[in-house]
Amino acid sequence: MSLATRLQGTAARLIDKNGANMIVTARAATPERESGKPWRGSTGTETVTVKAVQYDYEMEEVKDAAWRNSRTRFLVSENDTTGNSQFTTVDLTTATDLEDTSGNVWSIYYVELTEPGNDRVVYTLYAAR
Repeated sequence: MSLATRLQGTAARLIDKNGANMIVTARAATPERESGKPWRGSTGTETVTVKAVQYDYEMEEVKDAAWRNSRTRFLVSENDTTGNSQFTTVDLTTATDLEDTSGNVWSIYYVELTEPGNDRVVYTLYAAR
C-alpha cells in the first residue's frame, strides 16, 4: 500500500467521523472548453453532496475579527471510506458555492489541493459569506 493510499484512507476516516454532509455547487463545462478557445462550450453547474469538515480561522492566524467571522475553510477528502473516489461526475476544483448544515451558503474563492505526486488526498475549500 502506497503512502498516498494510506493518506487518502486516513483523510476519509477523519472527515467521515468529524464531518457532515454539505452540498457543493461546481462549474460544469459541456462540451469541455479548450484553453486556447474559451468562448467555445457552454458552462452550467452541477451539485454534489460531500462529507466535509468546517475549519475556522483561529485568532492567531487572523487578528481581524470581522474578517475571521466572514471567512472559513472546509476540508473534503478525495476518497470515501471504502476507498472509492467521491467525485466521479464533478471536478471539485471548479467549486463555486457550498451549503453547510445550517443552510448558510458560502462562496468558494479558492480551492487548494493536497496531492503528493498525482494522488489527490484532500481539498481545502476557502470560503467567504
